[in-house]
Amino acid sequence: MPALIIGETLAALWRVAWQCFGQAERAGEPADPVELFDAAMMNLVLLAGPVPE
Repeated sequence: MPALIIGETLAALWRVAWQCFGQAERAGEPADPVELFDAAMMNLVLLAGPVPE
């Protein structure tokens, strides 16, 4: 079950990155979907907090 949650979260982040890319392109701003994905992932990591050992 944890793998499914992780997979769905990554898929959702990728979809959001492409949506943000599309919005930036329509606004005439340069954007890279991979950079947007990485930024979203880093924000999610910060929200999740440290991994317990």
